[in-house]
Amino acid sequence: MPEQDRSKLVYATTLVVAVVWIVLDQATKIAAVRSLEGQVPNDLGPLVLRVIRNTGGAFSLPLRLPWVFVLVAVVVTVLVIRALPQTRSLGLATAYGLVVGGAIGNGADRIFRDGAVVDMLDLDFAPLQNFPVFNVADIGITVGALLVAVLMVLEDRRLAREEPAVLEPLDRGDGAVHADPEPDATEQARTEQART
Repeated sequence: MPEQDRSKLVYATTLVVAVVWIVLDQATKIAAVRSLEGQVPNDLGPLVLRVIRNTGGAFSLPLRLPWVFVLVAVVVTVLVIRALPQTRSLGLATAYGLVVGGAIGNGADRIFRDGAVVDMLDLDFAPLQNFPVFNVADIGITVGALLVAVLMVLEDRRLAREEPAVLEPLDRGDGAVHADPEPDATEQARTEQART
């Protein structure tokens, strides 16, 4: 695939994944507020659905600075946009889209829901029964960040395997460093004769 087409596909993948994740996040929050807020939690076995208005950080961390989280969403989006020109992997583009979609989803809550994020997913099985209540945006941020880390490590390993071996310089004792010359045909013939 031509480089320009690949670049467009990377941008498109990131944008589509981010938009889909924002829509999914906001749709689940709207549905949760309408059907669950003020109601008895809906116990689905390993998952309990309950609405919590989180004015703290991700996963209900006790941080009460909503404008900081909006700023974080902006910074994350800018960093991803700056990374896209060097991105060739569609997997990495997908991961970036998840992170941006999650950051914008929670950032939108900070702006339009009086600084509080709607969380509604509560895990209820060992050993995660004390895990903080979270939402779809949190899933995108967490899964996306893990994917970015894993894919970057794999890419670094792939590039390390593809690097050509570097020739060691030779020191002939005259103070100058010389490259290892290819043996000429005469020297190769003498070597062959010496072996026989």
